[in-house]
Amino acid sequence: MSSKTNKTDQTINTSAVQNRVIKYRGVLSVVLLTAGLAGGYVPAMTQTSSTTTSTQEYTMNNIDIAKTYIKAVQLGNQATLGSIISPDVVWHQPGDNQFSGIHRGMAAVGPMLGKMMEVSKGTFAITRADHYMANGDWVAITVEFAGEANDIKLKQPGVDLIRIEGGKIVEVWLYSSNQAQEDAFWGQ
Repeated sequence: MSSKTNKTDQTINTSAVQNRVIKYRGVLSVVLLTAGLAGGYVPAMTQTSSTTTSTQEYTMNNIDIAKTYIKAVQLGNQATLGSIISPDVVWHQPGDNQFSGIHRGMAAVGPMLGKMMEVSKGTFAITRADHYMANGDWVAITVEFAGEANDIKLKQPGVDLIRIEGGKIVEVWLYSSNQAQEDAFWGQ
C-alpha cells in the first residue's frame, strides 16, 4: 500500500478489487474507521479532499467480506449469505463423511448445509472466529466450531479459507483440527 499525504489531499491506494462503495463525509468517520472503532476493522479506502469539500470513498475489502460471511453464518442470515457467496461457489468439505468432497454451486452447497443443520438438529455453529488474514484474493480465518450429532459433542478449532473475486466468495476450503472426530460427528 502506498500513501501520499499533505494538508489538502490524502490518497491511500489498495490492490484489492472491490464490489461495494460506501461514501462517508467528514473527518470523524475517517478517524473512527481508521481507529477500528466502527465495527472493529479498518476498511481499504480511497480518500480525496479539497479545501471546499471532503469526500471519502470506502470500499469493502476482502477481510470485511470474510467478517460479514462469518457473522451471517453465525446469525443464520440467508439473505446476506446469498448476497456475498457466488452462485458458482466451489466448496471443499474435508474428511471422509457423508458431506465430504467438492460441492460446486449454491444448488449443491445450500442443500448440503441444510442437511448438516438437520443432522446436528440445528446445533452446529461457528462459536468463535478470531484471526482474519488476507493474502490477495484469499482470506484465512481461525475458527472454533461446535455442535451435537450422532451422540457426539463436537468442539474444536479449525481454519476456513475463502477466495474472493469481485466482492463474492467463489471458493471455500475448510480445515478441522481433529478430522476423525468430525467424520464420526457427521457420520456416513
